[in-house]
Amino acid sequence: MIITFLSILSLWILWFILWQKYSLDKLREDLFAVRDELFLIAAEKKDKFGFDHQIYKEFEDFINRTIKYSHNISNLNIFLFSSFINKRFKRTLIIKSKFIYDFENYIKYRCNKELVKKLMSLKNKYEYVIISHLIRKSLFIIILLTFRMIFFIIKNHLIKINKADILKKVKIIFKKPLICMEEQAELYA
Repeated sequence: MIITFLSILSLWILWFILWQKYSLDKLREDLFAVRDELFLIAAEKKDKFGFDHQIYKEFEDFINRTIKYSHNISNLNIFLFSSFINKRFKRTLIIKSKFIYDFENYIKYRCNKELVKKLMSLKNKYEYVIISHLIRKSLFIIILLTFRMIFFIIKNHLIKINKADILKKVKIIFKKPLICMEEQAELYA
Protein backbone atom coordinates (compact mmCIF):
# COMPACT_ATOMS: atom_id res chain seq x y z
CA MET A 1 0.00 0.00 0.00
CA ILE A 2 2.77 2.42 0.90
CA ILE A 3 4.77 1.46 -2.19
CA THR A 4 1.75 2.09 -4.39
CA PHE A 5 1.18 5.48 -2.77
CA LEU A 6 4.85 6.42 -3.19
CA SER A 7 4.81 5.29 -6.81
CA ILE A 8 1.74 7.37 -7.60
CA LEU A 9 3.20 10.33 -5.72
CA SER A 10 6.49 10.09 -7.60
CA LEU A 11 4.68 9.85 -10.95
CA TRP A 12 2.58 12.87 -10.00
CA ILE A 13 5.70 14.85 -9.05
CA LEU A 14 7.47 13.74 -12.21
CA TRP A 15 4.57 14.77 -14.47
CA PHE A 16 3.11 17.88 -12.85
CA ILE A 17 6.25 19.44 -11.44
CA LEU A 18 9.26 18.34 -13.43
CA TRP A 19 7.82 17.53 -16.88
CA GLN A 20 5.50 20.55 -17.04
CA LYS A 21 8.34 22.92 -16.10
CA TYR A 22 10.58 21.29 -18.69
CA SER A 23 7.85 21.61 -21.31
CA LEU A 24 7.37 25.30 -20.57
CA ASP A 25 11.12 25.95 -20.62
CA LYS A 26 11.45 24.11 -23.91
CA LEU A 27 8.61 26.15 -25.43
CA ARG A 28 10.18 29.43 -24.37
CA GLU A 29 13.62 28.35 -25.58
CA ASP A 30 12.21 27.41 -28.99
CA LEU A 31 10.29 30.69 -29.21
CA PHE A 32 13.47 32.62 -28.41
CA ALA A 33 15.19 30.73 -31.25
CA VAL A 34 12.38 31.71 -33.67
CA ARG A 35 12.67 35.32 -32.54
CA ASP A 36 16.45 35.20 -33.07
CA GLU A 37 15.94 33.92 -36.62
CA LEU A 38 13.52 36.79 -37.26
CA PHE A 39 16.19 39.18 -35.98
CA LEU A 40 18.75 37.72 -38.40
CA ILE A 41 16.34 38.05 -41.33
CA ALA A 42 15.72 41.70 -40.44
CA ALA A 43 19.46 42.30 -40.06
CA GLU A 44 19.94 41.35 -43.74
CA LYS A 45 17.66 44.29 -44.71
CA LYS A 46 16.50 42.64 -47.94
CA ASP A 47 13.54 44.15 -49.79
CA LYS A 48 13.33 46.98 -47.22
CA PHE A 49 12.55 44.42 -44.49
CA GLY A 50 14.39 45.76 -41.46
CA PHE A 51 13.88 46.39 -37.77
CA ASP A 52 11.58 49.32 -38.46
CA HIS A 53 9.31 47.37 -40.83
CA GLN A 54 5.71 46.90 -39.64
CA ILE A 55 5.71 43.11 -40.23
CA TYR A 56 8.94 42.71 -38.26
CA LYS A 57 7.56 44.69 -35.32
CA GLU A 58 4.25 42.79 -35.32
CA PHE A 59 5.90 39.37 -35.68
CA GLU A 60 8.35 40.13 -32.88
CA ASP A 61 5.52 41.44 -30.69
CA PHE A 62 3.48 38.31 -31.50
CA ILE A 63 6.36 36.05 -30.43
CA ASN A 64 7.05 38.15 -27.30
CA ARG A 65 3.41 37.93 -26.22
CA THR A 66 3.49 34.18 -26.78
CA ILE A 67 6.60 33.93 -24.60
CA LYS A 68 4.99 36.12 -21.93
CA TYR A 69 1.75 34.13 -21.79
CA SER A 70 3.17 30.71 -22.66
CA HIS A 71 2.19 29.34 -19.25
CA ASN A 72 -1.46 29.72 -20.34
CA ILE A 73 -1.12 27.68 -23.54
CA SER A 74 -2.88 24.36 -23.07
CA ASN A 75 -5.12 21.94 -24.92
CA LEU A 76 -7.99 22.75 -22.58
CA ASN A 77 -7.77 26.50 -23.25
CA ILE A 78 -7.71 25.92 -27.00
CA PHE A 79 -10.62 23.49 -26.79
CA LEU A 80 -12.73 25.86 -24.68
CA PHE A 81 -11.94 28.85 -26.88
CA SER A 82 -12.70 27.02 -30.14
CA SER A 83 -15.92 25.50 -28.77
CA PHE A 84 -17.07 28.94 -27.57
CA ILE A 85 -16.35 30.45 -30.99
CA ASN A 86 -18.09 27.57 -32.81
CA LYS A 87 -21.22 27.87 -30.66
CA ARG A 88 -21.31 31.64 -30.74
CA PHE A 89 -20.64 32.22 -34.43
CA LYS A 90 -21.73 28.91 -36.03
CA ARG A 91 -18.36 28.41 -37.74
CA THR A 92 -18.85 31.42 -40.00
CA LEU A 93 -16.21 33.54 -38.33
CA ILE A 94 -12.53 33.11 -39.03
CA ILE A 95 -10.49 34.73 -36.31
CA LYS A 96 -7.20 36.23 -37.41
CA SER A 97 -5.02 38.57 -35.48
CA LYS A 98 -3.95 41.80 -37.13
CA PHE A 99 -0.47 40.33 -37.45
CA ILE A 100 -1.68 37.26 -39.38
CA TYR A 101 -3.82 39.42 -41.67
CA ASP A 102 -0.95 41.84 -42.39
CA PHE A 103 1.54 38.99 -42.71
CA GLU A 104 -0.57 37.18 -45.32
CA ASN A 105 -1.05 40.38 -47.30
CA TYR A 106 2.68 41.14 -47.13
CA ILE A 107 3.57 37.63 -48.33
CA LYS A 108 1.02 37.81 -51.14
CA TYR A 109 2.37 41.03 -52.70
CA ARG A 110 6.14 40.70 -52.25
CA CYS A 111 8.44 40.20 -55.22
CA ASN A 112 11.43 38.88 -53.28
CA LYS A 113 10.69 35.16 -53.21
CA GLU A 114 13.70 34.39 -51.01
CA LEU A 115 12.44 36.72 -48.26
CA VAL A 116 8.91 35.32 -48.58
CA LYS A 117 10.29 31.78 -48.28
CA LYS A 118 12.26 32.67 -45.14
CA LEU A 119 9.30 34.40 -43.49
CA MET A 120 6.93 31.54 -44.29
CA SER A 121 9.48 29.06 -42.95
CA LEU A 122 9.73 31.12 -39.77
CA LYS A 123 5.95 31.25 -39.37
CA ASN A 124 5.80 27.47 -39.88
CA LYS A 125 8.51 26.99 -37.23
CA TYR A 126 6.48 29.12 -34.82
CA GLU A 127 3.38 26.98 -35.41
CA TYR A 128 5.43 23.77 -35.08
CA VAL A 129 6.82 24.96 -31.73
CA ILE A 130 3.32 25.63 -30.39
CA ILE A 131 1.96 22.28 -31.60
CA SER A 132 4.97 20.43 -30.17
CA HIS A 133 4.34 22.10 -26.83
CA LEU A 134 0.68 21.07 -26.87
CA ILE A 135 1.69 17.48 -27.57
CA ARG A 136 4.36 17.49 -24.85
CA LYS A 137 1.95 18.97 -22.33
CA SER A 138 -0.83 16.40 -22.86
CA LEU A 139 -0.41 13.10 -21.05
CA PHE A 140 -3.24 11.57 -23.08
CA ILE A 141 -1.59 12.44 -26.41
CA ILE A 142 1.79 11.14 -25.23
CA ILE A 143 0.26 7.82 -24.15
CA LEU A 144 -1.70 7.60 -27.40
CA LEU A 145 1.40 8.27 -29.51
CA THR A 146 3.44 5.80 -27.48
CA PHE A 147 0.94 3.01 -28.08
CA ARG A 148 0.76 4.00 -31.75
CA MET A 149 4.56 3.76 -32.06
CA ILE A 150 4.63 0.39 -30.30
CA PHE A 151 1.88 -0.88 -32.61
CA PHE A 152 3.80 0.45 -35.64
CA ILE A 153 7.03 -1.25 -34.54
CA ILE A 154 5.28 -4.55 -33.90
CA LYS A 155 3.39 -4.39 -37.18
CA ASN A 156 6.30 -3.40 -39.40
CA HIS A 157 9.23 -5.20 -37.80
CA LEU A 158 7.99 -8.32 -36.08
CA ILE A 159 5.79 -9.43 -38.97
CA LYS A 160 8.81 -9.38 -41.30
CA ILE A 161 10.66 -11.88 -39.10
CA ASN A 162 10.15 -15.49 -40.07
CA LYS A 163 7.73 -17.23 -37.67
CA ALA A 164 10.02 -20.23 -37.44
CA ASP A 165 12.84 -17.98 -36.18
CA ILE A 166 10.53 -16.55 -33.53
CA LEU A 167 9.54 -20.03 -32.36
CA LYS A 168 13.20 -21.07 -32.13
CA LYS A 169 14.03 -18.01 -30.04
CA VAL A 170 11.05 -18.57 -27.76
CA LYS A 171 12.05 -22.22 -27.25
CA ILE A 172 15.61 -21.17 -26.38
CA ILE A 173 14.37 -18.56 -23.92
CA PHE A 174 12.06 -21.02 -22.19
CA LYS A 175 14.48 -23.91 -22.40
CA LYS A 176 17.34 -22.16 -20.59
CA PRO A 177 15.46 -21.55 -17.33
CA LEU A 178 14.30 -25.17 -17.33
CA ILE A 179 17.85 -26.42 -17.84
CA CYS A 180 19.06 -24.19 -14.98
CA MET A 181 16.25 -25.42 -12.75
CA GLU A 182 17.04 -29.07 -13.57
CA GLU A 183 20.72 -28.50 -12.75
CA GLN A 184 19.83 -26.90 -9.44
CA ALA A 185 17.42 -29.73 -8.64
CA GLU A 186 20.19 -32.29 -9.25
CA LEU A 187 22.54 -30.36 -6.95
CA TYR A 188 20.02 -30.40 -4.08
CA ALA A 189 18.89 -33.96 -4.65
